[in-house]
Amino acid sequence: MLTKFHVKYGYCEIPSGLRLYRSDTGLNSTDQLFFSTSFRDAWAWGGDMQLWTARKSMKILFLLRHINSFSKGESSLPDLYYDLYPNEPNKHLDDLDIKQDIKRRDPFAKELLKNNISGWFTTIEDGRTDFEICLFNKNELPNYFDCKPISREDGEKYYQESLMKMDIFPTETFLKNSRELIVSKMQLCDKGKDPFKLYEKRIKSLVADCLKEGRSSEYCEHEFYDIRLKFKI
Repeated sequence: MLTKFHVKYGYCEIPSGLRLYRSDTGLNSTDQLFFSTSFRDAWAWGGDMQLWTARKSMKILFLLRHINSFSKGESSLPDLYYDLYPNEPNKHLDDLDIKQDIKRRDPFAKELLKNNISGWFTTIEDGRTDFEICLFNKNELPNYFDCKPISREDGEKYYQESLMKMDIFPTETFLKNSRELIVSKMQLCDKGKDPFKLYEKRIKSLVADCLKEGRSSEYCEHEFYDIRLKFKI
């Protein structure tokens, strides 16, 4: 069921079989768990690696205002927070203020859960190309995912970028804002050209260089896959 928040912000569908990666850094005292769509990004968080494979589909909120020409995103998590808490006295909260303050994040996530929201997809931090997924109600997650520990040395085995297989339904506002931002930053000599075709050409060049190093085509395609390719903008 789509809620008013799914409609306003957009949403992602985690399909059955999708792999998510988690870095277990110890006791988790809140009802939320954080994941990455890539082994590489989760590896950088430290801790013991876990592979979570979806057994059922799940809808989560898509919380990005826009992405830029480098596939870096800006989170709309603060917008959602102020939707739920319009009387919040601090009017300058950013995404990290909300996510990293457990006393703020925990009741916020529980309120979203009451509104049939299971989690969100947003930036790890504004201005970065890697993203995170936060899922709520951790005790229920084993009903949706199979979890197994994996070695931190197994990066070659888990090179797939799961963002490639995730279904994302952004708002038209997100797409419009992203396109306008990307076009505004184009070099003068590229004005009037299709920005996505230029970007796609650059990525194909990186993939070609990767192939020359002896990697498989699948590995190279996943290595350079990003959210801008996902939306073809």
